[in-house]
Amino acid sequence: MAQPPTYPEKATEASPTALQRPLVLPQTKNASQAPFLRATSSELTSAGVEQAPFLAFLDDLNAAIAPTSARENVRTGTHVASRILPGVGTIVRSVVDRSVVGPSADAQANVASILASANRQLFDERGLHVSVETTSQLNSRLGVTAAPNISGLDALQRLAPYAGRVAPLDAVLDDLSAASAPASRAEERDERRAKRAEKRGHATDVWVGQWLVVSRV
Repeated sequence: MAQPPTYPEKATEASPTALQRPLVLPQTKNASQAPFLRATSSELTSAGVEQAPFLAFLDDLNAAIAPTSARENVRTGTHVASRILPGVGTIVRSVVDRSVVGPSADAQANVASILASANRQLFDERGLHVSVETTSQLNSRLGVTAAPNISGLDALQRLAPYAGRVAPLDAVLDDLSAASAPASRAEERDERRAKRAEKRGHATDVWVGQWLVVSRV
């Protein structure tokens, strides 16, 4: 049986006022299989979550939602993650492999498993919780009543309407120019869905991607 992932024994001491605003990361493209933006915030560090384990978790989550062709990237990423967090690679690789192979694989269930494991091992003991939310759920959490139209914007631009309501990002580790790369079939499908929603006047449905949210419990 695989051992549960382990995290640094000496976590940064959390400030009692840390992460008053949630850390919110969008997917990098308007597509359901796009990775979440790789970015960090000093407010998350102040809440006791170091950058290395957070990025390892984020990379594992992105691997789980990646298209089938990302198998090699999954293995490479989990090998690197294992060097940062001993034991995490074995567990995540077994979870992610089930999401990228097999005709009846349920990627959503595998993502849920990774989120649950991260909450148990990394976030719960620091009074935090990580989840994946739709735009409607995020707007409700942040008290946004007039939903902004964020279609056609890059990842950082999509965060702009929420300035002051979410934790600021101190380091963006993604090359956002990659968002202009040729779209995959899944991305083209999601884009067509977004355009149909826009024609129907459903502004909140135009952005079909989701958001990774780390918040205080």
